[in-house]
Formats: sequence, structure tokens, C-alpha cells
Amino acid sequence: MVTEVFTSALARASQANHLGKSTGGSAVSTPFSLRAGLKGVDVGQGMTLRYWEAGAGRVLVMLPGLGHAASLYKYQLEGLCDEFRVIALDPRGHGESDKPERGYN
Repeated sequence: MVTEVFTSALARASQANHLGKSTGGSAVSTPFSLRAGLKGVDVGQGMTLRYWEAGAGRVLVMLPGLGHAASLYKYQLEGLCDEFRVIALDPRGHGESDKPERGYN
């Protein structure tokens, strides 16, 4: 049942944001928060960075360190989205963001 809820939430977020499928594997292939929506921004050359967003109010951006994805902040996102607009970024090549073969330097 929980998997069905997560899969359904991901489908709704992807459809609402016209994101389609991720281009690579991920430790978080389904939403890690029922309150967060998956969104994306085109940064050029067909590269899309994706991020999880929840809440309203003052903006709080969470940037994971090298080798980590936005899933690192799933509990913080849940706890803070009642008071803030929380944005947790999946960096290039991590999580749900695109994973090009080159361009990481």
C-alpha cells in the first residue's frame, strides 16, 4: 500500500511538472515525502536538475554535499515545510537529476 501511494505521488508530480522519467538510477526513485513535489529546471544542453519542494513562506534551500542527493534531507523537509518553503536539490548526476556522461569538472 505504501509503495502504491509513493508511486502515485511521483506520477502526479511528474505529470504536473512535465518531467517524465529520470534518466538514471537513484537511491530515491519514488518521493521520499508525501508532502513534497518533484520539480525540475532546464539548465541547458538538455540537462535538467531536479529538486523536491514543499511548504510555503520563507525559502529554505538544502544543498547536499558531494556524493549525496536530496534524500539526505527527507526528515528535515517533512519537519520544516509547515513553516518554510523547503527546496532540496538533487545535484547533477545525483538522485533524480540528469546524469550526463561528462561535464562534472
